[in-house]
Amino acid sequence: MVKVYKRGDKLWLYSRVDGKGYRYSSGYGSENIKYVEKNKDELFYKKHNKDNSSFLPFNEYGRYVIDITSNQRNQFTQKETLQKFNKLCEFFNNTDIKDIKSSMIMQWQNSLDYASKTILNYRSVLNMILEMALADEIIERNPLSSIKPPRKNITIPDYYNLDEINLLIDGANGQFKNLLEFAFFTGMRPSEIIALKWSDINFDDSLIKVSKRIREKIEDMPKGYKERVIDLLPRAKDALERQKDISAKYEYVFVTQYNKRYNTPDTFDVQFKKLCTHLEIRVGRFYDTKHSFSTLMLENNMNETWLTQQLGHTNISITRKHYIGKIKPDFTNLNSKINR
Repeated sequence: MVKVYKRGDKLWLYSRVDGKGYRYSSGYGSENIKYVEKNKDELFYKKHNKDNSSFLPFNEYGRYVIDITSNQRNQFTQKETLQKFNKLCEFFNNTDIKDIKSSMIMQWQNSLDYASKTILNYRSVLNMILEMALADEIIERNPLSSIKPPRKNITIPDYYNLDEINLLIDGANGQFKNLLEFAFFTGMRPSEIIALKWSDINFDDSLIKVSKRIREKIEDMPKGYKERVIDLLPRAKDALERQKDISAKYEYVFVTQYNKRYNTPDTFDVQFKKLCTHLEIRVGRFYDTKHSFSTLMLENNMNETWLTQQLGHTNISITRKHYIGKIKPDFTNLNSKINR
């Protein structure tokens, strides 16, 4: 016997089949109570037969969703998405997509020992799969929607002041010296620097066209998928003038020992850490050149809109969020005014 009951403003159906209880949403609101009562048997068994007609494991359906949506992502992002999906499969694996409940997702999220940003990235892939299952009417609600994401960790990037920057550049040799000075005084991302070609540089007008980046051998558009033109500041220009002696006859500005382009900037990070250790300076990451450039420009009162364009941020708020907190103002003049 099928029973109709109300939960919230929705009507639900309940009955027992082979000694086991099942409940399904009727798909109707309480204003349709007469219709649902009249057709409750048909509505229940239609739902029951559909929900129990096939076993649909997460690993199979999830891969299907990622494959059919691949045209929405570039090659590198598709690779990253598959990596995250494979990690999700370590937990959900062969679970029927219909059996994934909010409590299971909470258990998964609590088991992760990752930074909040990483967990949010995994949630994004899981949500994409569950939303497609909802659209396909495989599930009646997305169980992830009721699970709050972890709080974001607020971190302030490390940076090097001008004295440290000069010490690092002076302590480097050859191409890495040029690379360091160029990175510190352009704010370009490492993935953008290794994709830079001599044809992208306008020495006459002191401009650089940033149109590509390279990550794990894959070349695509810069972050935000938008080209930009940035200013070539004097010290970055000096670094390129020196670099001409090394690689001017090649297509790419910075090249490997085999005179080929770099497929990843990881080697710069290794060199940077070794240099910091050798000079007895705080050991950071090569990516800190970008943070250092931003802070140096803000400390010298450069226009925020200009800096946002130079860095390739989508808006000023991103620039402020990540870098304003590290500025150390000069209190000398202030002290002379407020002290007697």
